[in-house]
Amino acid sequence: CTYDAECVIPKLRPKPWFNTTSGSVVGSPDSLICECKDLFYTNGTKCHPSKGPGKPCTGLGQCVHNAECQTPYGGVCLCFETHYSDGNSCPQKKPPMEPCTQDHQCVFNSSCDKVEDVCRCKKGFFETST
Repeated sequence: CTYDAECVIPKLRPKPWFNTTSGSVVGSPDSLICECKDLFYTNGTKCHPSKGPGKPCTGLGQCVHNAECQTPYGGVCLCFETHYSDGNSCPQKKPPMEPCTQDHQCVFNSSCDKVEDVCRCKKGFFETST
């Protein structure tokens, strides 16, 4: 297993230098697989912290949840269209009447009301139930 992994099978003991914060070993004793924990990705030999929105990347699976590496944009992690960047992660965009501080936090065809600090539908649009 790699440096940034942990053994979860009772009969196996991690070595003293083992870092148990970013990965785990799964499977049976005769077929073990190292897997990175949430917020980490593997390059095949080690678990690395997932990259936040706007951070450089070289391939799929390196970015935080709800983001993906977009190589046409020079290899950068971008949030999915239904999510927004808060600098470190990609929370889901907010529906009308949810608290906000910036327009990009609100769902499509809505913006952040600067007076009440909530998302509101833009003029000509109205909230629908999903």
